[in-house]
Amino acid sequence: MKKFGEKDKLQLIYNFKKDPFGESKYFSDSWGTFEIYVKNKDLCRVTMYGETRKYEWNLVYITEWLVYNLEYIIGYDPFPLFQSDKNLNDMLEIACNKEWEDDLEFDLWYGALHTWTRRHAWVSESGGSLISNVSFYRRGNKIEITWNNEEEGDLRIKYEYKKGTENIERKYFIEVICEFLANITEDLYQKDKNNKTFKELKEKFNFWLRCKENNW
Repeated sequence: MKKFGEKDKLQLIYNFKKDPFGESKYFSDSWGTFEIYVKNKDLCRVTMYGETRKYEWNLVYITEWLVYNLEYIIGYDPFPLFQSDKNLNDMLEIACNKEWEDDLEFDLWYGALHTWTRRHAWVSESGGSLISNVSFYRRGNKIEITWNNEEEGDLRIKYEYKKGTENIERKYFIEVICEFLANITEDLYQKDKNNKTFKELKEKFNFWLRCKENNW
């Protein structure tokens, strides 16, 4: 088990485990548990069929999403539809509920929303797993982390933290995320150096490490 950061701020934890389904080596090598704590809240903890569980899946999906979307999370990728001081959950709700009489405007609006959301909410690349709907959005020198699991349709699945938002210092967020990604991309690569995806993730993240050294 590897831990990065502090629970009362931001902490990420992962632990590779044996794949219980005996899938292909590609998936088996990345199988494990993942936890994210934001201000002492374990956002991925879920109760399923009466049993409280950690998030457990092929961790290559969440790793890949973070590596390829880090530039949007910590950089300059403003919400495309309107600017607001409201938290991101409220902004997304307003955007999703907007009504249009013009079909073209409807398509353009929701197309822009969908594209932006894929870069800021990891549920879009969950690999078919049940993961907490967490989003990341830069606001100046802070990263807003929001979660919204109120619309989870399966009544047998209950997240401990259904909806909320917290702000983390951007510099600290970058330190924790980079330490997490440096470790997990290296661990995946060491598991199978011939795996094209693992190799590409490691090489892509090395670029971010060089950026970090040049004072993001």
